[in-house]
Amino acid sequence: METRDVPDVHEVDALYDQISSQPVDEEQLTFCLVWDAATLIGCGGFEPLFEQTATIEEYGAAFARIGMPEAEGFFAQIAATVPSDLRAGGRENELLQHLASRFEELKNLSYEFYEVTSAWPAALLRYVHAHQEHFPSV
Repeated sequence: METRDVPDVHEVDALYDQISSQPVDEEQLTFCLVWDAATLIGCGGFEPLFEQTATIEEYGAAFARIGMPEAEGFFAQIAATVPSDLRAGGRENELLQHLASRFEELKNLSYEFYEVTSAWPAALLRYVHAHQEHFPSV
């Protein structure tokens, strides 16, 4: 990747492909968490996040680290909709039933999330640029 003021989105997409299988530090993990959350929410709402190894809180904190603290509140709201014992694992069927029962609420939150965080790609690009030493080929 050629060094410029800010890498373009296609370069960042290629960067994700390069590091997502094994982020080596906090900056790369932050990048991957934001990318994963934004793309998962964009494709299926908040529900797919519950099927990942990262916690809802970790996704929110990652958005805050890239300069979007307003997103963290959405993740807190999502976490509050699901009892902690269902999020702990081992009760996937009950979790899915619970999420289905909150479908409209979660759908509306995902729309609000995207309205508030529509600039996430630009924020992520700025984050990569600000932390170039942590990203190969930037």
